[in-house]
Amino acid sequence: MRKNNLLRSRKIKLIATIFIITFLLPFLVSDQVRMLAGISEEENNNGLTINAKKPLDTVNITEIGYWDDNYGQINDVSIVGNYAYLALGNEGFLVFDVTNASIPVIETSWNDYTCNYIYAAGDKIYCSNNSAIYVLDASDINNLNLATNWSASNVRDIYGQGDLIYYTRNNGFYIYNISDLLNPSYVDHHSDNDYYELQIESGYAYVQETGIVQCRVFNVTDPTNIIYLYFIQLPNMNDFYYANNYIYVANTDTVWLFNFTDKLAVPVNTDVYANNNTGINDIQVAGNYLYIEEGDDIVLVDISNKTNVQYHSMFDNDFFINDIIVDGDIVFAYDTNTFEIIDAADTMNLVILWYDQIYGHTFGFFIDGSYAYVADHSNLEILDISDPANPVKIGKFFDDGGSIIQVCVKDDYAYILEAGFGLKILDVSDPTNIIEMGNVSLIGFTLWDLFVTEEFAFVSLVGDGLAIIDIYYPDYPQLTTIYHEVPVIFSAAMVDTYLLLAAFDYFQIIDLANPFNQE
Repeated sequence: MRKNNLLRSRKIKLIATIFIITFLLPFLVSDQVRMLAGISEEENNNGLTINAKKPLDTVNITEIGYWDDNYGQINDVSIVGNYAYLALGNEGFLVFDVTNASIPVIETSWNDYTCNYIYAAGDKIYCSNNSAIYVLDASDINNLNLATNWSASNVRDIYGQGDLIYYTRNNGFYIYNISDLLNPSYVDHHSDNDYYELQIESGYAYVQETGIVQCRVFNVTDPTNIIYLYFIQLPNMNDFYYANNYIYVANTDTVWLFNFTDKLAVPVNTDVYANNNTGINDIQVAGNYLYIEEGDDIVLVDISNKTNVQYHSMFDNDFFINDIIVDGDIVFAYDTNTFEIIDAADTMNLVILWYDQIYGHTFGFFIDGSYAYVADHSNLEILDISDPANPVKIGKFFDDGGSIIQVCVKDDYAYILEAGFGLKILDVSDPTNIIEMGNVSLIGFTLWDLFVTEEFAFVSLVGDGLAIIDIYYPDYPQLTTIYHEVPVIFSAAMVDTYLLLAAFDYFQIIDLANPFNQE
């Protein structure tokens, strides 16, 4: 949608549109599919499996020809071989021979009915308007014949594949079988909200939805049984965590456990842990225990039996905890003034090993091996925590641009979010000599959370979605796109080939295991 608007705003002519769709269609349907697909797995420090991708190729678009439209608005375009099919609304559709793309030639036309959306495949042309669907026999391109049609109100987009027709409308996503052209038969549908643009690829349907404004993903390998990977809606969600095929989702007073072993099926709720008090702010999983940060307490829940989780113990702290990270038997906790290291080897008796109150305003921290990276207002402090009871400060980076609100470390680089500016990349290969590399401005956005893969940094923007930044070259990072479909994202993660987006009321699961061909 953004690409089409951009094309219209710049008044690029038809053949440029045809050229773009022909060669760039795998990249236009879904920005997040293009950028997050496929690739190698690794574990980050929070236990999330994240994926990396090759750096993006540069695409230079050049206009090579155009056709001056005297018929009115072009609503939709479909390409098959050397032919381009143009939906012209009340004027029906035109078919162009684009064998010579610089000089397109009108091959034939059809204007018996209004054609708002069009899709061509094999020897068939599929059209839709606000009241019906039409299938034309195009085995002889110069002698088109209406093969079948049926009533369907408010059709928004259409796609044909063999004997199946897929289409969206104002109340759902539908599949019809036309093997018997005289008697098209309903196969299955999914009805939830107002659906618009549609793409089918290798057994998956990608559908744009308005209202909630998101891209839904359906498994249509078996067209009689549409499987939908969906968002799980929970009230006032504060945090989520993935570990060992389970997703843990928390709001202010409850944690839900979902079995995500079968990635092609709907996650199954296996149990719920209800806290006696309210105020769950953060959750972490380590081994058989769920760590819940609640105010000034850390509650441990035994999750060894996923269908019968049980309260295990509680650690009463002396200060209100903003966030925790669990690394093996060590728990790191902080508030705005205190950084604390806790020994959790004995889960029934947590013991404070070390704490420091000299930090002015601790907003975030990250654990990488034997180092702790603490974002302290305008400073990034690096501590050697190989001896957790006696951490040693070994490095410091002073950022005179503003407040450092989050830090993430990958290999020899630290990635920091600076409030009021954006992302900065630091070379921390020598912790005693930190060097600033590149940066990306996100001025105008409210920054919230950050995590990185080998080639991408993901920054959640409160109210605006997820910024995806190409960091393949640390000294020259580039903002790739902003995924707007889920505007309120508190955090995001990759699990195998799945993108999890945690928002205020739900987290959305998008299956990227079967993306369009990237090569």
